[in-house]
Amino acid sequence: MQGLVNGKKVGTRVRLAKIESKSGDPTKLRIVEGWASPNPKLGERYTVQQDNGRIYLTGIIKNLLPNGFETDRSRYKVDTFAKESKKLRDRVYAGIDKTLNPRPVTIKCMDGVTISGYVNLKWENRVSDLFTHGKEAFIVVFDAAVKGDKGRVILINKCNISSVYLED
Repeated sequence: MQGLVNGKKVGTRVRLAKIESKSGDPTKLRIVEGWASPNPKLGERYTVQQDNGRIYLTGIIKNLLPNGFETDRSRYKVDTFAKESKKLRDRVYAGIDKTLNPRPVTIKCMDGVTISGYVNLKWENRVSDLFTHGKEAFIVVFDAAVKGDKGRVILINKCNISSVYLED
């Protein structure tokens, strides 16, 4: 199994280190690991899919270096782990259920906030099964809209839900 970045399959394990920040602020230096294309491309952003699901996105690449690249504001070093990629990929994704069976819902919380989005039924038959079965304390709502903010992923504690409406 490979990671997906911007809808493209990527299969190389990388460590991206921001080794210099033009602002001079040492708190801006960081290291991220994940899946990405091993070859940065001039004029594009470099994208790393981290194991926690987050995407790290650099600025537009202005200059390619022997072991990395530069953007307008930073310098990066890219290390690849090509030989270990398949073994790491299998270990990272082992046991993760990626079944997607989305259902549109509107959830009203105890504090009056209304959230519209999708819940993943996975193997359940009904939306109500998500709320009555299982030991998970939280429900994940994705592509959610709340207070005018759209496209979010929101975790809602089941104890804070007053009602759930099924959408067509």
